[in-house]
Amino acid sequence: TQIQVEVNRMYGVIEGYLSALYPKASRVVVAPGPTLGGDSYKSQLAANKWLLTNRTHTRIVKSIRQGLLYPGSGIKVGVDDGPGDPLDRVWFRVIPWWEMVLDTDVYDEEDARFVGHSYYRPIREVEEQYGVEGLKGEPREDPGLYGWQDDESWRGPQVVQWIAPGQG
Repeated sequence: TQIQVEVNRMYGVIEGYLSALYPKASRVVVAPGPTLGGDSYKSQLAANKWLLTNRTHTRIVKSIRQGLLYPGSGIKVGVDDGPGDPLDRVWFRVIPWWEMVLDTDVYDEEDARFVGHSYYRPIREVEEQYGVEGLKGEPREDPGLYGWQDDESWRGPQVVQWIAPGQG
């Protein structure tokens, strides 16, 4: 009898390449710009503080991994309003390639007419945010939900958030 064993060699290759691309101890170096405005030392400290947090590191690694496995990945970055340390209020989310809405008629992102993020949200959240009632939705077909497909709260419309080209 012949026994066949399948071994996943891709994992080792991707993780090894990923470790070489983005080591945990990455740091930025900031020098004074041509206008000599601002404090380059403080900018360097702020950037390194944000980059060296575990949350930031984990999301950057996730984005690079998706970029290696799929045609690409996206990142949404923002700052929440409120009191406290501004660096603690900076957030970013990794967007899977299949949720990105891109202008495929251009070769350079600066020429794009639109960029968007397509995602699902529960009906009640969309109705509250946009002040509408009576929306209908479809269950999200995503194997990553692990059985939540039948949960009524996850039936919702697909939302497309448009991001203006050239703005971040």
